[in-house]
Amino acid sequence: MTLANKILILFAFMGSVTFIVFCWFGFQFYHHATRFHASFEKETQVMKADFDKAKRELEKKAEGLKESISEQLKKVEEGLRKNR
Repeated sequence: MTLANKILILFAFMGSVTFIVFCWFGFQFYHHATRFHASFEKETQVMKADFDKAKRELEKKAEGLKESISEQLKKVEEGLRKNR
C-alpha cells in the first residue's frame, strides 16, 4: 500500500467521522429544540390558565369590594339624612 493510498484512507476516515459527528450533533440539537418548544408551549398554557384564574379571583374581589363600599356609603348617607 503506497503512501498516497494511506493518506486517502485517512482522509476518507476523517471525513466519515466528521460527517457522523455532524449528523449526531444536528440530531441532538433538533431534539433539544423541539423538546424546548414543547415545554415552552406547555408553560405558556399553564401561565395563561393561572392568569385567567387570578383575573377571575380579582374580579370577584373587586365586585365584593364594590358592594361593600356601596353599602357603607348608603349607611353614611342614611346617617347624614338622620342628622339633618
